[in-house]
Amino acid sequence: MKPFALADLKVLAACDSYPTVSVYTPLHRSGPDNAQDSIRLKNLLRQAHEQLMSLGIREVEIDGLLKPLWELQVNQRFWADHSADGLALFAAPDLRSHYRLPRAFKDLVIVANGCHVKPLVPLLLDDGQFFLLTISKHAVRLYRGTRMGMTPVELPDTMPWSMEEALAGVEVEQSLQHHSVNTGGRYGVSGMVHGQGRPKDIEKKSLERYFRRVARVLEDSFEGELTPLVLGAVDYYHPIFRAIYKSSGLLQDGVVGSPDAMSEQELLERAWPIARAHLRQRLRQAAERYSALAGTERTSSDPRTVLEAAHEGRVDTVWAAEESHMWGTYDPVDQQFAPQTERQPGDVDLANLAVTQTLRHGGNAHVVPRQQLPGDADGGLVAAVFRW
Repeated sequence: MKPFALADLKVLAACDSYPTVSVYTPLHRSGPDNAQDSIRLKNLLRQAHEQLMSLGIREVEIDGLLKPLWELQVNQRFWADHSADGLALFAAPDLRSHYRLPRAFKDLVIVANGCHVKPLVPLLLDDGQFFLLTISKHAVRLYRGTRMGMTPVELPDTMPWSMEEALAGVEVEQSLQHHSVNTGGRYGVSGMVHGQGRPKDIEKKSLERYFRRVARVLEDSFEGELTPLVLGAVDYYHPIFRAIYKSSGLLQDGVVGSPDAMSEQELLERAWPIARAHLRQRLRQAAERYSALAGTERTSSDPRTVLEAAHEGRVDTVWAAEESHMWGTYDPVDQQFAPQTERQPGDVDLANLAVTQTLRHGGNAHVVPRQQLPGDADGGLVAAVFRW
């Protein structure tokens, strides 16, 4: 399964169908709670049914809308996969999608005009998701990770699983003696390569051929989705690979050492601080820009002002509180803004609406803990920098 990418987020943000059902729930990789995950989803789908009924949606339409989600709920093969921490599902008249993700969501069901995407933003744009590429002579592996853990990403069949395979049929100016080692599974097959002669000169040429094949597959298959990307390899591999793989998503710092000698937990412990530093720097730079413009007409933390600007395509960057909701309704035609202290049937999260509209118009979004909202947000749930 390909990793959840910014392109997926933009597709969800662009959906404006009514009704759209958004469901979030945590998953458990092990333990007694794992057996309850499908039952938890069943209860959430019943909540979705009730919300749709309360909005006057006909039973036949509800059945058609929720059918693929109910089919997933009883799919035993789906629940046999314990590689994710959270599940996000979306159903609309013209949209059916679900994502297993490395983030434990809180249970949430929202029926609205368009998808509720706010919980997904930190996975891509904030203190959330990163990728780790490990390369050795014996294996190529790709992981999708967060601070909580890592999940192997299935690589395409065109990826060379080892240096041996990458160099098969290629003359490398020396006699290569090798044997294969099966590491098990689809995520890495090893091959041991032994050379004779002047190893430094000849090995560099071999590595360059190997890395060019790896880089080509990454570029063709993932199209810039692997960002930020941390490289894990022995020290002298790093400059050679960086000279070949030109993606801006590859971070300058990497995990140095043999990845074959490290457990996934050790790789995570060494890769996450590198990714976190990059992600937090991006957040700091955005907050510094808000502070520099604070007090001018280029910033606001007033929800109505932010929503109006977001619908007009004027928001460059929006911030929304992560675990808080601003329930209510907003009509962009007559700019009727009606926040509610308690959720009512038909209400949407107005902070999510500001996020989706900003993403639809090519802006940036950050979903952060409430106390990290920038500038003069002063207890509010949104803030924004405007393009003009």
